Amino acid sequence: MNYLDYFHFDNYPFPTDNTYNYFYRRNKVLKIANDIANTCRFYSGVYVITGSEGCGKTVLLQQFVDTVKNNDAVFEIRANNNTDILKVLAENLDVKEAKNIENIFYSLNLIYEKGKNIIIVIDDAQNLSKEQLINLNALIDTVSYLRVVVCGNTKLKKIISGKIFHELRERIVKKYKLCHLSFFEGMKYISNISTSALALSQYKKVISFPALILLSFVSNRNIHNINKITDMALQNAFERNAQRVQLKDVFNVAKKNFDMVKLNIYLKFQKIFCLVLVALSIYFAVKITIDRYDLIVNLEARQSVKIQEKAIRSL
Repeated sequence: MNYLDYFHFDNYPFPTDNTYNYFYRRNKVLKIANDIANTCRFYSGVYVITGSEGCGKTVLLQQFVDTVKNNDAVFEIRANNNTDILKVLAENLDVKEAKNIENIFYSLNLIYEKGKNIIIVIDDAQNLSKEQLINLNALIDTVSYLRVVVCGNTKLKKIISGKIFHELRERIVKKYKLCHLSFFEGMKYISNISTSALALSQYKKVISFPALILLSFVSNRNIHNINKITDMALQNAFERNAQRVQLKDVFNVAKKNFDMVKLNIYLKFQKIFCLVLVALSIYFAVKITIDRYDLIVNLEARQSVKIQEKAIRSL
């Protein structure tokens, strides 16, 4: 028996690799995808998306491609150290001589004449070599109506600002920076993934609210970290036969595997919060007691005055 059966999951909720199926679709991700799609309709050139690992860049590209693929010709390239952009395009266009840009241009032109925009989407663009950047620049020089969307991690920023990217930089239409989830988005992501995978659709039975807060905190809202930490926390809860993931499950996982600095900050914050809460409780308890005492004294004083007034009137 594993924790999937133990917690009644229908499927594996938190894959630890890059092929996760679920993602909390943030408004910012959808907004950028739609903005690129709308701008691409009218303006050729280069569109740059940067962001650290696990902030949703690949999901953004998927959303963008899904938006434009019915009306435009889209060529997707996952870049690595050996990627040859011209060869990939040639294979997709059934062009035999990949090194001959004119042949590629001719095939692209046939598509463009049919009224379709031509969009090249390059993921992990930080892996492109100097030679490939030169080839990409030459391709854009030849095919003036080309739309190129390059997406990569923080290293792509340095490449863009360097000498190699000088000519391509002049063709940039828009630049976008994607950040990690906010604190509350991280909590919502964990909740949504848990719920979508549960047979009972009651994530609160699996992850306690304090554990949810700590998960979002120590993961730095990085999707890959969230998946990994939550997976191990679920395993930890299962091994101790707990009904759900508690604060100590996340603490044990984070203590062994992740950033103790953040964990210590969280614990200090928690202690300060508890002390403040206790102090406020004492303050309001004392205040209520004093207010009640003053009220009783005032009532007794009023009654005493009324008794004296009656006595004076009777005389």
